[in-house]
Amino acid sequence: MTRIALLLALSLGALPAPARSAEPRKARAVKVMVLPFQAVTADVPARSGPRVTARLVAEVHAAEGLKLVEWDAAMAAARAEGGTSVAPAVAREAGTGSTAMPAAARGDTKAAATPAVANGKANGSTTALAVARDTAGPQANARDSARAETGGAQANVRDGMQAPAEEPLTVAREAVKEATTARDAHDFKRADAALSRALDAYSAGAAQLTDASELADAYALRAAVRYATGRDEEAAVSLTQALALAPSHPLPLAATSPLFAKTVERVRAAQESGPRGGVRFESVPSGLAVTLDGKSVGNAPLRVTDVPPGAHLWRAVLPSGDAVGGIVEVAPDKQAVVQVRPAGTGPDAALALALASNRLDAAALEAASAMGRAAGADLVVLGTVARVATGLAVDAFVLAPGDAAPRRLSRMSVDTELLEASAPLREGITAVAARGVEAGAKEALPVVPATGVVSASPSSQVTYPASVARAPEAPKPDAPAPDRKPLQPIRKPLVRP
Repeated sequence: MTRIALLLALSLGALPAPARSAEPRKARAVKVMVLPFQAVTADVPARSGPRVTARLVAEVHAAEGLKLVEWDAAMAAARAEGGTSVAPAVAREAGTGSTAMPAAARGDTKAAATPAVANGKANGSTTALAVARDTAGPQANARDSARAETGGAQANVRDGMQAPAEEPLTVAREAVKEATTARDAHDFKRADAALSRALDAYSAGAAQLTDASELADAYALRAAVRYATGRDEEAAVSLTQALALAPSHPLPLAATSPLFAKTVERVRAAQESGPRGGVRFESVPSGLAVTLDGKSVGNAPLRVTDVPPGAHLWRAVLPSGDAVGGIVEVAPDKQAVVQVRPAGTGPDAALALALASNRLDAAALEAASAMGRAAGADLVVLGTVARVATGLAVDAFVLAPGDAAPRRLSRMSVDTELLEASAPLREGITAVAARGVEAGAKEALPVVPATGVVSASPSSQVTYPASVARAPEAPKPDAPAPDRKPLQPIRKPLVRP
C-alpha cells in the first residue's frame, strides 16, 4: 500500500499545475514638469503667469497616469551632488538685485569711465518654486503631502545650506547708522568705510528701494565725511551724486552746518547750469511701468531727457510680480540704456526671456530640454499668457527633452481672475495624459507663442521730473513811492564864481 501511495503521489506531482492568472502590470507614470508661464503683454494682471503655472501644476499632480516633477526639488538634489551648472537663483521665489554701482557713483575718482549701458538684475525672476507656492487650499495640501513623503533627503539638503543672508536694505541702513555715530565721534576713517558698505548694499537692494532721497542722504553724509578729512575733490563727487538723485531734496546735513549749506548751493548751481544727459528704457515684455529716482516716468519703451549727470535709481515690477531695479550712470550729453527684463544666467532665465518676448526659438527650446533632462522629466509643459478681448489666452506647448520642435496644445481661454480656469486647464492636461506629445500639433521654429497679440508698445519721451518741486523765489517788493517832497539839502553845493 505504501508503495502504491508513493507512486500515486509522484504521478500527481508530475501533472502540470494550473496556470496562475496573470496580474495586470501597472503602467509607469509619465513624469511631467511644468515650467513658468510668462506674460507677453504688460496689461496682463499681476502674477497671472505664476498663477496659471500653479494651476497647471495642480492639474498634473491630480491627473491619472502623470507624475509631477518639481523643478526646485530636482535642482536642490542636483546641487547637493554637485551635478548641475544651473544658477542657484532658480530655487528662490524672488530676490533683489541691480547692476553693480558704477565706480563714479561710489565716488571713486580713480576708477574706470562711466558705463554707457546699465542692465537690471533680480536674483530669481520667475521660478517654478515661486509659482508652485501660489496655489492655496486642497491642491496645495495635496502637493505638500506628496512632498512630505519624499522630503527626507530634501530636508537634509536644506539643513546643509547656509542661513539666508540679511536683506541688503537692512545692511545699508545699519551701516549708515554706524557711519553717523563714527562721524559724531570724529572717527572719519570708520565712517567712510561704513558708508562704502552702505552704498554697495543700497545698490544690491535697489529693486526694493522706492525713495531716492534715502540714497541721496547717504551720499551727502559721505561728502561731509570726506570734506572733513580734506578730500575735497572726492567729496564734491559724492555731493554731486546726492543732488543728481534728488535735485531739490533738502539735505538734512545742510541745516546743521552753514559752511556745508553754502557748499551744497554752490554744487547745485554748477549742476543746474551744466549739460544734462538722458536714459532710455526698454522692457520685456513691452509696456512695463518704470520709475526713476522714485518718480514714475511712464511705460517702456521711453526716453527720459534732461537728466542730471550722475547715478540714478530705477525700478520696475515685472508681470510675475517680481521687482527689478538698479543704478544707472548718466553722463553729460550721453544717453544710457536700461534693459528691464527677467534676469539671470541659467537656462530658466534664457527661457523666461524668450517667452516674455513672445518668441520660442532653438535656444529657448534647448533651455527647456536642459531643464527637463536635469529634472528627469519625460515631458515638459511651457507657454505664455496674453491679454485678449475676452480675458486671458493661455498658449501652451509640450515637448520631450531633446525634441527638435515643440508641439502646440489648443489655446485655453480663461477669465482675468482665473475664477473659471479649472475646466480649460484640466482639459489641456488631460489631453497630455492621454496622448503625450501627440496631444499637440508640431510647429517649426521659430514660433510665436501668443498669435494675434500685439506685444509692442509705442515709444514715448518725457522730461526728468524733480524729486521735490522747488518753490519759486518770491519777488522782491518794490520800494514805496515817497508821499512828500524830499528835504532840501542843508548845505548848498559849491558853485564856481
